[in-house]
Amino acid sequence: MSMNTDPKERFIAIARDLQKPAGDSPLFSTREGIRANQAAFNRACHVTWKRLHLEAINELLVLDQVARIEKAKAGKRPSPILAWTDYSRALWRKVSDAIIWELCGMERHLVKRLCLYRERGHLSESNAPHALATLQALNAAPDVVAIWNDATSCVDVGDVTVAHPGGLVGIELKEGKVNEEVMALLSKTGEISVEDRQRIETAFGPDAVKQLDRAIRQDQRNRQVEALIRDERGIDPVSGREIVIGDLTHVEVTSSHEVLEGLLREALASPTHEALRVVDGCLWVYAHAGPRSDGRPESVRFAELLSERSAFARRVLSKSLQRGDYARIAPLEHGAHEPLAVPLFLRLAPDLVGEVMYGAFLHGRVQFFLDWDAFAELFAEVGAKFIWREGKEARRARSEPWAMRRLIVDERLPMVEVGEAKLFFMGTHLIQLYFDGMSPRTLIRLMVETAEVVRVTNSQESNVKEA
Repeated sequence: MSMNTDPKERFIAIARDLQKPAGDSPLFSTREGIRANQAAFNRACHVTWKRLHLEAINELLVLDQVARIEKAKAGKRPSPILAWTDYSRALWRKVSDAIIWELCGMERHLVKRLCLYRERGHLSESNAPHALATLQALNAAPDVVAIWNDATSCVDVGDVTVAHPGGLVGIELKEGKVNEEVMALLSKTGEISVEDRQRIETAFGPDAVKQLDRAIRQDQRNRQVEALIRDERGIDPVSGREIVIGDLTHVEVTSSHEVLEGLLREALASPTHEALRVVDGCLWVYAHAGPRSDGRPESVRFAELLSERSAFARRVLSKSLQRGDYARIAPLEHGAHEPLAVPLFLRLAPDLVGEVMYGAFLHGRVQFFLDWDAFAELFAEVGAKFIWREGKEARRARSEPWAMRRLIVDERLPMVEVGEAKLFFMGTHLIQLYFDGMSPRTLIRLMVETAEVVRVTNSQESNVKEA
């Protein structure tokens, strides 16, 4: 982030722009007005999104340079400047993520299809001049928005995502004679022949064949994603499993946005600077506005309050849990590092966005905790059964690939059973509770409906096989 600007005020302005990308024109003040002036509304949104995306890219490039210099100085020693640059880069990627979410109509399943959980390095090492020139050329069209995927944390399909009147498309950025030859081969129908591979190796050497193989794998993943979005079923490129996208739109969604906003404002106004709320009797939220007079971390005070109110908290917070166990307190700022978390820019009032991200009072002082015992009791309300699996199965889950790893809580695996259908909890479920603002009861209804979709789908496929 530029050193001569107030980051809090800057992110407040960005949140305002992202929440009202077409501005304050009276033409767009109502849904009817937007529909009547749709073309003008779209153009205004596109101008805002392009400006913010370019701003995010520029900030990421600056932060990359600061991080490289500081890393060379610090070596293996902890560095507050490196921690600051890591956090700041995550926030600026969330600016671009917010644009992607809006281009996807806030549909989580679409954003999820674009995400392969690829780790992000320095943006400056991703051929920035070529990418920026491509963005400039594509964004010259008023009805097109082009996003450089490396400047996001959630899009891994292609190098650039292009939104146009026909929808979203991912495109690859390739330079050089080898890449030109590889892309020409991939554009063919059918598989690449042995003769083609031999010709590539003869012309460019064995490294070119490795480059071809990488491009083939990338192309296969992209095609899998395109098929999933188009057909709503196919192979998930992350897990390698066959999946079906079900329609759960009839589930009434309730959120905890108002609870979180109320909590933050209460903490800011309270003489004690402290606020504690619980959503659906199981999701606890805590905030302390400002440094504690006793100098203790907020998590220590939160743990004390939880232990007074929750037997589950008393049991698990006194333990030394293994890494990857989710029976823990979760800070709100961790959402900045979760690729599939809804960007905070789109969730809270702009003044609170700035205060939580970089303010003197709330930054680093908002935390969540899920009482799993109380959460489990809610499943009976909808006729579902909550089960804990432990022992060998729980230990085996630790060795699963990260993308397929089931949620481990207090060294056990939580699971839901609806009739013959069984669903395990995954990390994305907690992301929805903590960082998307979904209420626990809504998540429960969605999981039960998901189990029903699984049951019906399995039944239909079984009938087809029998016929």
